[in-house]
Amino acid sequence: MDLETGVITRQALNRVGYLGSLYNIRRDEFLGAEIFDSKLPDDVVSTVDCHTQNFHLDHENNYSSTFKHLDVQAELKLSIMGGIIKISGKGNYLSTVNTNDRYECLTCTSSLITKRDKVHISYKGVQKCICKEAFSDPRATHVVTEIVWGANVIAKFEQKKTGKNDLQKIGGQLEGAMNIGPGIGAMNTGSGIEGKADVEVEDKSNNVKDKFSITFVGDVQMNIIPATVADVATVLKGIPDKIKQMNGGKGVQLSFVLTPIKEVARYVSAVLPSAFEMVTVRQTNEMLVKRIEKTFDYLLRDTQRMNGLVELVKHYSHYLPLHEVDIVEDQQVSPFLSSRVFAIIPY
Repeated sequence: MDLETGVITRQALNRVGYLGSLYNIRRDEFLGAEIFDSKLPDDVVSTVDCHTQNFHLDHENNYSSTFKHLDVQAELKLSIMGGIIKISGKGNYLSTVNTNDRYECLTCTSSLITKRDKVHISYKGVQKCICKEAFSDPRATHVVTEIVWGANVIAKFEQKKTGKNDLQKIGGQLEGAMNIGPGIGAMNTGSGIEGKADVEVEDKSNNVKDKFSITFVGDVQMNIIPATVADVATVLKGIPDKIKQMNGGKGVQLSFVLTPIKEVARYVSAVLPSAFEMVTVRQTNEMLVKRIEKTFDYLLRDTQRMNGLVELVKHYSHYLPLHEVDIVEDQQVSPFLSSRVFAIIPY
């Protein structure tokens, strides 16, 4: 949050908003209404091309690292971990979190930004389109004033633990194939996304599907099944071409810039009632969010151990009493924890 202006950013996470949409920051939800009651003039809306593509490797695959690579803000983390926001469909990036300690995972995230749409609230043409009733909604705290477009795609490699550090090797090969510097974990390709067609990696001729489960999660439909590290690198680098047919080449909505409704009202006060109440929002304590986030990571480790035990029992179920197998299977833990976790976190 910008402490001076109160402007904040929220990841879209498969949600859809519009310039002028009303937002309730306390529940992290859209209210289904806008502050505009007619089409905005072209001169009050600007679209900026900002093509960038970043790649991140993640060997940890816990909540903290996933939130970090997707640039999820503190307050939104609380809404997700507390179950206020239900993530599903293509935006369910948290499905890549490792929940079984008998498996090891590596993810490579491609974050592509294409355009930014912005409404200039201070322009005179905006006042002619204002819906006065929207400003009287007591739930509204913010207004969408910018939308960032692009696509996030995560490639996940998963295998049973072997002790051979195979995923470390795959990570090294991905670093070479994606031009990710060792220890950096990211590459910004700028507006011209380039890469050699004949990427040389150690196992180019070997089918890694025999060793790993390879899955894609994200905003782009994948119609091929990669068989090598080179295939995965090619798919991720080719995402800009994939989204050319999506929303005029913009892709999908990645994040929203939200301006406090009282700040918007200051610029359009000439067409608003002389007196109306505005909601004041207090910033979330960053240290508290980090403590909650770490608690979820600790609980995730317990989840991994329990799910690993359940799988081990299933493997030897033919040698165990059936009722005892059922008891253990009932202990399998859901991949994502619910809001009841907050009850055990000291404030």
